[in-house]
Amino acid sequence: MDRCLLVLSQLAGVPYRHLATLTAGVVTVAAGTATITTPALTWTLRPADDGLLCGPCAVARWLRILNLVVSRPSHGEIARALKKAKAPASGSPHLCRSTRAVDGATLVVPLLPPIDQWGYVPFPVQRLTPHSLSRRVRDLLGGDLGAHRDQPVDTDEGPEPATPPPPTVPRAVYSQEDSPRAWARRRADLNDLAGVDDLLREVDARARELERRTAAILVGQTNRNEANPKE
Repeated sequence: MDRCLLVLSQLAGVPYRHLATLTAGVVTVAAGTATITTPALTWTLRPADDGLLCGPCAVARWLRILNLVVSRPSHGEIARALKKAKAPASGSPHLCRSTRAVDGATLVVPLLPPIDQWGYVPFPVQRLTPHSLSRRVRDLLGGDLGAHRDQPVDTDEGPEPATPPPPTVPRAVYSQEDSPRAWARRRADLNDLAGVDDLLREVDARARELERRTAAILVGQTNRNEANPKE
């Protein structure tokens, strides 16, 4: 995302206030040219001969990653895909000439979401503010690339205790139709969980209101006892 941000802000000259509102759907990369179209203005990026310095290729590369984040919201799968990808070089093929399209669900998400130091993108995908974008560009231009952490899965050391082998279970056979259905269920489950924070805040608010009412009742009962003491 950093490379795409630098290209759009420094090479294309898109102001930060517009960058903060861009969605993936307003950016098109075709025939080596990247076009950013908004109701206010349109910006165009032309290709460069060097694959490492090609601005449209940087935008196309980020669109592919963003499409993977939206279409397959699995951090493990995204990490594996990024590790398999080759680092861009001068002789890299120009992705800006590819005809691969992004999914429809990706077109409506913010183009430049926040990414933490472990490479996680929030779900649902959120947008960065103009101030955050300008600060990130300032850090990048100053040579501060930020901390990126790779956390491998911990493994137990030493010999494992002898255990009987588990019973053999026949593996299920999945068809090509099962994979899209599984990803659709995963996205539906994540959408169902999107409102959990609001629900928990509502529960906390109700608990505080019950606590307030209980305290008011106790205070009222104490005042009545003091006004009518038993003889």
